[in-house]
Amino acid sequence: MNVLQKLTLSSDLVCSSGRKACEQFIADCTGIISFRASNSSFAVARMEGFAQQVSGILNIAGNQENVQVYYNLNDNGPVFISGLIEFNEMKIKFKGEK
Repeated sequence: MNVLQKLTLSSDLVCSSGRKACEQFIADCTGIISFRASNSSFAVARMEGFAQQVSGILNIAGNQENVQVYYNLNDNGPVFISGLIEFNEMKIKFKGEK
């Protein structure tokens, strides 16, 4: 089982909740958006639709946020990841290759 340790995201993110605050957050995201897990242990996701979850730090243009990431990882062939970042009453969807 692969445990997510770090991830670099594009600014191609989609708000799932948080409305205007979330949309503004995404609009303000420029440059590299990176995530680093705060632990290396596997946890079953407590959110329906996702297999795993991990806590960590999201770094956006030098600003850091404590976040929870829920995700599915398909490692058959190219490693594809899809998930949801949750923080500050916002939920942001992401997907891509790991």
